[in-house]
Amino acid sequence: MQDTFIKVSSNLSKLKHVATFVGWLFQIARNLCLDHIKRQSKTKAARIEETLDLADEIIDLEDLEAKEFQISLMEVLIDELNEQDKKMLKLKYVDKISIKEIQAEFELSESAVKMRLARARKKVLRMYNKNGSKPV
Repeated sequence: MQDTFIKVSSNLSKLKHVATFVGWLFQIARNLCLDHIKRQSKTKAARIEETLDLADEIIDLEDLEAKEFQISLMEVLIDELNEQDKKMLKLKYVDKISIKEIQAEFELSESAVKMRLARARKKVLRMYNKNGSKPV
């Protein structure tokens, strides 16, 4: 209310018709109230966004820890494979070597390379499903 009367008194010279004073007064009060509400909602929206960002960071940290655990477990499980399977998986998924290059490296047919990769993945998956929930 105080802000309304300050604004009215400082802008009284801009009033053109005395008959419209009440409407003009209410319009100033209304505009000041709307400005106040806008300021409050922006502050709340910023606080909500900050809270959501913080929640996302916490969730991301939990996901990251879970993924790191899975990766470390996979490394341990892959180490349990025979040397050829281990090397094939490393070439394909770590070094990003094509099937054709792996085929040349091991002197196998393309279908044999694909079959051995599939079998090695299944072995790791089987071991993971057996040990996935247990710390290694």
